Amino acid sequence: MKTAFLILGVLALNGAAAAQCAPAWSAVANVQGAPTAMLRDLDSKAYGPFYVANIHSVGSAPMHDIARHYRGAWSALGTGLTGSQYDDIEHLAMWTDAGGTPPLLHVGGNFDSIGGLAIHNIARWSGSQWEALGQESSRNVRSLAVYDDDHEGPGAPYLYRGASSPASQPTDIALLRWDGAVWSPMPVPLAPDPPTNDAQVLAMCIFDDDLGGPRPEGLYVGGTLGGGGGVVCYNIVRWNGVAWEGLDLGVNSSVYSMAVFDDDDAGPRAPALFVGGAFSWAGGVNAWKFARWDGHQWSAVDNVYGGPKSMVVFDDDGSGPRPPGLFLTGSFLYPGSCIAKYNGWQKGWDQLGSGLTGGPAGPEGWALGVYDEDGPGPNPGGLYVGGDFGFAGGVPASCIARWGCPLPPGGPCYADCDQDGALTLPDFACFHDQVRRRGPLRRLQPGRGPQPRRLRLLPDEVRPGVPVEERGGPGATEERRGGRPGI
Repeated sequence: MKTAFLILGVLALNGAAAAQCAPAWSAVANVQGAPTAMLRDLDSKAYGPFYVANIHSVGSAPMHDIARHYRGAWSALGTGLTGSQYDDIEHLAMWTDAGGTPPLLHVGGNFDSIGGLAIHNIARWSGSQWEALGQESSRNVRSLAVYDDDHEGPGAPYLYRGASSPASQPTDIALLRWDGAVWSPMPVPLAPDPPTNDAQVLAMCIFDDDLGGPRPEGLYVGGTLGGGGGVVCYNIVRWNGVAWEGLDLGVNSSVYSMAVFDDDDAGPRAPALFVGGAFSWAGGVNAWKFARWDGHQWSAVDNVYGGPKSMVVFDDDGSGPRPPGLFLTGSFLYPGSCIAKYNGWQKGWDQLGSGLTGGPAGPEGWALGVYDEDGPGPNPGGLYVGGDFGFAGGVPASCIARWGCPLPPGGPCYADCDQDGALTLPDFACFHDQVRRRGPLRRLQPGRGPQPRRLRLLPDEVRPGVPVEERGGPGATEERRGGRPGI
């Protein structure tokens, strides 16, 4: 067993070494497209899968505008979008209905067919085919979110769909709810934006603004709005499950993105909602494109010269000393070229090398997503950015790139042989066989290589019927299939 314990020790040391790092840019496969949305399946195994919208192809393999990245491999979801070249998918969400079915991928955007079926603007992937959601959507889908209106009550969460409602149509079509059977308008409709009389829902985010206090978490809805249900609040409002609430006066132009972030880490400040858009003030406070709402009042953060299109929280040095940061992407030039990291209150910004540059009509970042490629393995995972660019930090990376701890040569080593999302003794046995049979550690592809088996410690002379607790001792060795003791 010396060899086995030595391997286990080496794996532990490698994991500790990989847990801290100096983050860097790297390219992601040979991807063609302009990714507009990214989503990790949080309800699946700990390491994915990871979905990316608006990928046309990877290498020579067509992806049809929606792709799945899992354990180092890309795959298409059926035939995806095959209609007009102007069709696209803009938003992704995982949702399960009241029947308790496993969470399924839902996609929204601007399309009239998907998977070869006449389905308009919103669809779900069953795992093998695309399906419609009732009467679908007559409007282009601009945002998706999952929110439980009755919180701890018996009702299941709804899937919320945000869209555009022009002045010529009722504003109740700007935000609809899907319960698994029918679409329904909000009990109290949104109010249109006064100058244009349009209503657009461009972003949604769940935020608990009193940290587990008596107020339930709310659904924050942003876009081009005038409020809702008699509440005057410009371009951003809060839905509490029953009624709309204002955020002071709101912001003076469109909201594009939102994220919840604790900007002083372990300090006394509570997590807050950070909002990006085209505005120049929030609640009467000068706030150029980027502002902070703490549940009671607005505050400026720092000027961002161009509205952030996507925001996500990510820890880019693994278990190193730096706390997680809030990453923004868009078309701005400050505080970085189309992408930057906000470190938090009184900590300023980090530029990510030379940022995003180049691109057919760019540079511009459109989507951010966090993905841990090896799940329970030693690699901390990476931040993925998609958009219109040709380089990331000077590294050639057409439309999608990765920022974070560098992956080991050849990619992650997938030690979870039985793919159950946990590293267990059978996984170690499989890993041990891989090393002993093939020499240096190599990546295990699903369904290939040695399969999991039992690993037991027995005395040199196997005695059937002896209780397990009485086996072992100095002569303990690994039981071999062929009956040959020892290693």
